[in-house]
Amino acid sequence: MRGEYRATTGGFTLVELMVAQALGLALIGVLAASLSSLYKSIHVSADAAENSETAYFLMDALTQWLSEARNLPLAAERVAWPISIGGDSVVINDPCGTPTQSPFAFAGAGVAVLVAGNVRCLPSHSVKDYSPVLLIERRKLCGEDCGGAGFYAELSDCGPGRTVPEWRSGDLGRRNIGTGDRERGESELEACDGETQLFQLHRMLIYARDYSHRYGDGVPALMMSRLAAEPEPRWLRSDMLASAVFDWQLRCHHWCDSSEQRQAQIVNALSIAFSVNGRYRSTHVERTMPMAVHWQ
Repeated sequence: MRGEYRATTGGFTLVELMVAQALGLALIGVLAASLSSLYKSIHVSADAAENSETAYFLMDALTQWLSEARNLPLAAERVAWPISIGGDSVVINDPCGTPTQSPFAFAGAGVAVLVAGNVRCLPSHSVKDYSPVLLIERRKLCGEDCGGAGFYAELSDCGPGRTVPEWRSGDLGRRNIGTGDRERGESELEACDGETQLFQLHRMLIYARDYSHRYGDGVPALMMSRLAAEPEPRWLRSDMLASAVFDWQLRCHHWCDSSEQRQAQIVNALSIAFSVNGRYRSTHVERTMPMAVHWQ
């Protein structure tokens, strides 16, 4: 008899291989989903952190500029500025003018709220007519770093009528004599030995345009334009403060009149609100700031 020989080999069947492959694909799918969720969570957290940082940094910057524009803690009777008064509102005549052409009163804040349609020095093609605009006049007390050309105001104890804004070429050693000073004469000015403080005036316009980086991109941005330190009004090219700023709102309190007949009003308190939108999150901030050191 011939003995039968049956060879046996170890291995996996086709069904076992298919089951193992399915389990491997399932594990890979679960791992990929976990990594994708983790990656998205990181991006959401980074987007939220960036939005919050941008929003609060922007609000802090606006707060700092507004604090520099508050009325000075000086007696109002020292200051006599040529301002227009209508009802209970103090009106600045031309928001695009210089401090010598359209001055603020030092007795109040150097802050005005207006609408873009009444500000001819803004780029009208990218700003909605009804969009609110913030005019800020920062008042910097002169020190060693305050000797360049620009607009200045000198406050003294020599009585009302002395303080009017003026443009200086940069030589602070010589005082540009104004019209009222010429009427009194230089001898009277030299006789005055009261306390004097010199302030440099910086004006800026804060507004929102309807695009950030490219016209028509649908992402609005908050912009800032500065007044040049020249005797004639010239507003410099605008800088972008922040991108993706939505719902830019200004609400003024005390002495604020929304009448269409008025181009700008001085305010004693101001509420600012806006949202910074990201891909995943949006951060909304709102703050109310008093503008008057001594309420009137």
